[in-house]
Amino acid sequence: MKRQLLVLALILGVVGTAPSASADASSAGPHSAYPISWSQCPERPDVQCGTLRVPLDWARPTGARITLALARHLATDPAHRIGALFINPGGPGGSGVEVATIADLVFSPELVARFDIVGVDPRGIGGSTPITCRTPVSQPGFTLFPRTEAQFQRMVRQNRELGRGCLERTGPLLGHVDTVSVARDHEAVRIGLGERTFNWLGLSYGTQIGANYAQLFPQRIRAMVFDAALDHSGDSSW
Repeated sequence: MKRQLLVLALILGVVGTAPSASADASSAGPHSAYPISWSQCPERPDVQCGTLRVPLDWARPTGARITLALARHLATDPAHRIGALFINPGGPGGSGVEVATIADLVFSPELVARFDIVGVDPRGIGGSTPITCRTPVSQPGFTLFPRTEAQFQRMVRQNRELGRGCLERTGPLLGHVDTVSVARDHEAVRIGLGERTFNWLGLSYGTQIGANYAQLFPQRIRAMVFDAALDHSGDSSW
């Protein structure tokens, strides 16, 4: 584990790298297009927890908005701070806020000294505007691994009922929890933080988010580390 963290530190440029020209993380202020409301995290008062509002549908940026939750573990050596490191632990469904809140327990001292560790709960997850569902009663003989046509049709009916329940309780958000929307959400967070560029650590599905972000906003990337190589341009249920 220590060796992996050292490799990560080298890739991100912790060793022998001067501080970047990134704007100070607090410089965005209330005049940012995506202002972040900060407070102390309940269980870690030394870590900042925040929320910001983003468009429900990025194709309609002036329409309805949802809330994103994020956390920021500030660099412990601000004089040698390099920038912000976004972390997504994968899933889909993993909480970036949870990881950032305990960044000092997860990452090496060298990493947390030089980077603000920033985690976002993707839309529909955790502290962000959530997806809520009504779980249908399982039909007799229901299985996720059908071996007969009858079992397959039961699974289809069960899934449709689950989908209807999610749509009834969640509303329009259910149609906008795609990976591209999540990537655009992270750009809004970057703007809110006041960072000119940022770094990315994506684990599992976090690789997919990072790859989509890189395609959309290549000029905003300083360094990215993926633990899985996924073809983000192909068809996917994500």
